[in-house]
Amino acid sequence: PWLYVLVLISILIYIIVALIARKSVSVSPGLCTGHRVLRRNVILGSWLAALVGFGLIGVAISQSSGPPALLGAVVLIGALVFGMIKGRIIYAARIDQNRIELKGFGEAFLASLPRRCQAAFATQVDIR
Repeated sequence: PWLYVLVLISILIYIIVALIARKSVSVSPGLCTGHRVLRRNVILGSWLAALVGFGLIGVAISQSSGPPALLGAVVLIGALVFGMIKGRIIYAARIDQNRIELKGFGEAFLASLPRRCQAAFATQVDIR
């Protein structure tokens, strides 16, 4: 039993240290209408699938049945992962004191930038 307490304590310490040491930057990229609608639909679809997953788990509990619960858990986790990955616009790959490295820009957007900005913008943006 004491081993479980030590594991719990180490996880709590890790979470506290990670929250203190994390770095964050606020970035507000613009989206064209098509990408905004696509992102909205992905997020909406993920929420609806998550609700279906919860519903399947509720049905499984009411019927005391295992397969609907398993299916509901898979649908719920799948919806959350899909929404988190496909719903994001851009993401920080690395943050230091002066720069942030952003990923997730589409090739069409990068091609629309002036040639001298493409390499710098694709990898790092100055924080000022």
